[in-house]
Amino acid sequence: YAALVPSSQPFPTGTINRKLYGALRVVDYPQWGSKVSDLMTQSCDASMKVSTSYNETTREISATVKTTFLHALSGDYALAIYYTEDSIVNWQAFPTTAGGNVADYVHRHVLRGALTPSFGTVIATNPSVAQQEIRSITGTPIAADINTDHVHVVAVLTNTATKEIVQVEEVELK
Repeated sequence: YAALVPSSQPFPTGTINRKLYGALRVVDYPQWGSKVSDLMTQSCDASMKVSTSYNETTREISATVKTTFLHALSGDYALAIYYTEDSIVNWQAFPTTAGGNVADYVHRHVLRGALTPSFGTVIATNPSVAQQEIRSITGTPIAADINTDHVHVVAVLTNTATKEIVQVEEVELK
């Protein structure tokens, strides 16, 4: 995977489904709304249903993802499953604040780990209309400092050739 944001790119920027816009995947902040609006008018290529469980004793997260392809597609499609933690109160640098930082900043949607390799594993090649793929995965034990009451599981389906995100589904762990 090439760098998503070239070092010469101004900020704030972001990627929208890792889609290419010209030669770049990054979009300047003023264009985010129109690019997202354009994507919202397109039909989805897949749907996903995610169910989770958590073992309090072993601290293992399990997820089952049912992916249904809504169109015939070509190429390989990979599923990645991540978990995030929300509402982490901790220090954050703030140059515009007196003293330069905030001790009790509330961090949102912090990536804490993955149940799969970073860019997922291939679940379908040249999927057909209505093809369903079901994957159940249990991750390694999560860190003791993670508050599972604030954990979300995020499933991401990508086209492995283009790196574009096809579908995402997020659910609360508990």
